[in-house]
Amino acid sequence: MGSILTVSGREVAQLALLYAVIGALHVAVRRPLVEISFAPEAALARGRRLRWWDFVFYITFGIVVTSSVRIAGVLLVFSYLIVPAAVAALLTASVPARLLIGWAVGTLVSAAGLWASFAWDLPTGAAVVTSFGALMTAVALALGARILWGGVRQRGLGTLRGVGAVLCAMVAGAGLLLTLLPGMDHLWLDWLEAAAPPVRLAFLTPGERAVYHDTQEALGRGAADLARLRALQQDVQWGAGEMSGEQQERLRQFLASRGEIIAGDRMVLATLRAHARGRQRFWLGVPLLVLGTAGAASGLRRWWRQDAADNTHGSDHQP
Repeated sequence: MGSILTVSGREVAQLALLYAVIGALHVAVRRPLVEISFAPEAALARGRRLRWWDFVFYITFGIVVTSSVRIAGVLLVFSYLIVPAAVAALLTASVPARLLIGWAVGTLVSAAGLWASFAWDLPTGAAVVTSFGALMTAVALALGARILWGGVRQRGLGTLRGVGAVLCAMVAGAGLLLTLLPGMDHLWLDWLEAAAPPVRLAFLTPGERAVYHDTQEALGRGAADLARLRALQQDVQWGAGEMSGEQQERLRQFLASRGEIIAGDRMVLATLRAHARGRQRFWLGVPLLVLGTAGAASGLRRWWRQDAADNTHGSDHQP
């Protein structure tokens, strides 16, 4: 639902006016709203009617949501509502600073998502939502790294045992999923095979490897021909080239048949990948599950011992 690429200037003006009115209302009632948000007990003591102020906030919230979803869609609207505010809350406690950070985040991520959509020919709304998710992940990782570095400086490298245990648990989880559900999408294994194709070929029989290479070559040639013919078709459609109606129909039919052939080649590759996954579940999944579980158990045990020793050492120095 919604497409931010088809928004008209009139719709932008209408939303700007609506948001200006709601913004002015929030500025006018900012004191009770901030107080009941950050100090509800103090607001009650001062006689604030929390339910009435909650109603004011949520009625304006509902107006913003319903007016925006029609244009941008549900996922994009709630990404704008949640992610900038969450990022700002992680970085500062000041309300004015949160507003400034939230506005800056919304602007920069919008530009980044639109650029990615244009550069890589992606759906615009989905590209912006994914950009918000990437930013949230980056901020969380950066804050986690800062906390971890502070722990290392205070308590030494023993702090990293907990991180190692988590990583080992993730390895064990990946191995468990590969063992139980080899047919599902294993992104880490897809990335590994894309970076090092011999990983996939190692789990194929000699006959399957020959089929794999032949299909890859045919797919490459077919994709190149398809791209060339589609470019020719677009030139004709936009008036940059000339072609009779009969030739255009033949080109259309050839493109359709070539697309079916390419789809068949991809199906062959998917079948070969399924065969490889069936063998990888035992040769990769089981070892990863065992090693990851052992590493996580060992790391947690050492971390608990170190934590207990630190607590004992600290209690010995208490007066």
